[in-house]
Amino acid sequence: MKKKLATYCLFIFLYYYGSAQVEALVTTDKFEYQIGDYITIQLTAKSNKSIEYNWPQPENIAPYSLISANPVDTLVQNGNTIISQKIIYSIYDAGKYYFPQVSIPYKNTDNGETSLIKTDSL
Repeated sequence: MKKKLATYCLFIFLYYYGSAQVEALVTTDKFEYQIGDYITIQLTAKSNKSIEYNWPQPENIAPYSLISANPVDTLVQNGNTIISQKIIYSIYDAGKYYFPQVSIPYKNTDNGETSLIKTDSL
């Protein structure tokens, strides 16, 4: 009986916590730039199909000049949804810069819970 209860509890834990796993990251094409260079970033989020994102607008992500932004791309692969967007910025002032942490709000449609995933800064 105890073994069945432990198995059941493990199943419930994995269902609720494993199914709502959300990952987000931002990558760039290089880490050193000169004034006027284009900074190409790729913003990506990965989760199961029950997650709906409130995708951030490119002009609100970084305090740099927005050059262009591709449409948000969605890919479903192995039961996961991968959302990504390529964005190009430029900086016209001298100094040291970093790409800020990006916050992506989301909602779990299975249980209605909302939350926020953050990328690392670069």
